[in-house]
Amino acid sequence: LETHFVECTGSYPDGVCDITRGMEGFGWNHEWDMTNVLLGSVGHWAQSGVKWIVATDENCGPRSKPVGNLRPFVSIPSNTTSEMDIKWNQDFYSMAHMSRFVQPGARRLTTTATGKDAVGIIQSFVDTTEKTVTLIV
Repeated sequence: LETHFVECTGSYPDGVCDITRGMEGFGWNHEWDMTNVLLGSVGHWAQSGVKWIVATDENCGPRSKPVGNLRPFVSIPSNTTSEMDIKWNQDFYSMAHMSRFVQPGARRLTTTATGKDAVGIIQSFVDTTEKTVTLIV
């Protein structure tokens, strides 16, 4: 039986759509994503951690009721003329960070940290195709 952890992206500060504020609270949001969605879920044997609300315009549309003004991976204003107009948000960078190092097909290894200095979440993955082991602390 496959298990996939699905989470919508976070919301903007104060619940107000403002695509210029997608990076606020980056450290806290990134840590939450890693602990709960990307690393935490596979630590409980999920095959994946998935986030949704991928792209919106400058008005946070289209919307999925009753969700409201969620922070997307990327905001593409309707008047976009170049890549410089696109706003890449915190959720994009968290997912990019994880997918850069853990490729499809990699398998989770049982990983534990012990001792008085063991803190945080630790996961490791083996990729037999690439012949690599990735340790994420």
